Amino acid sequence: MLYLIYWLLYKHSMDIFKKILTFDTSVSACSAALFDHNGNGTIIKEEMPRGQSEALMPMIEDVLERSQCSYEDVDCIVTTIGPGAFTGLRIGLSVAKALGLSLNKPVFGVSTLQAIAFEASESAKVDFKVLVETRRDDFYIQDFSMEGFPISEPQALSVDDIERNMADVKCITGDAVDRFLKLAKHEKWGVFTSVQSPDPLIMAERLLVVPELFTRDVEPLYLRGADVSQSKKQYRVLEG
Repeated sequence: MLYLIYWLLYKHSMDIFKKILTFDTSVSACSAALFDHNGNGTIIKEEMPRGQSEALMPMIEDVLERSQCSYEDVDCIVTTIGPGAFTGLRIGLSVAKALGLSLNKPVFGVSTLQAIAFEASESAKVDFKVLVETRRDDFYIQDFSMEGFPISEPQALSVDDIERNMADVKCITGDAVDRFLKLAKHEKWGVFTSVQSPDPLIMAERLLVVPELFTRDVEPLYLRGADVSQSKKQYRVLEG
């Protein structure tokens, strides 16, 4: 695989973290993994539209136990920063920051779109778009080269806006592909691979190869505001 070839070529010249704890709660899944610099990894991943707040810490502890490691063995922590589900993002970021602070270990973030592109690039033969579900009328979207590098900025766009800006990038992947294809008017979209959520092992592997695609500014990437509506319920005012 391409990313392992890169890793083997550069491992002697890089400052390598020996054990990397990674996790993702940004979309409709919950996953955690521990990856070491020898190429070994343990991963647990479950489809989970909700409930990540209860599942993530037991999942991390299970990964560490299966890897016969403790928290103190972890050299750095990686999590997705969005865009994605607001609640899921807050959970993942809060856990990452808390672990980094308590263990005194560095924390890295990577966008959800980029994390999906990492895996998609393993089978890509052309440039592609990653579409992530917003659970509204629009889509989180970003274009990537076939090697998995970003070639546009992440945005939240409607179907019409996406199709108006098709350009030459007509291959798509991500968890919002099915909904997009039902709404799209253009018939030439191609789905080359089905990547529904980030793979935390691949996130760790890519940190060793392309650290410039990660950030130490581990703050949520929302792209737009949260869905907040004013309550229509009438409240009785108590007079004293």
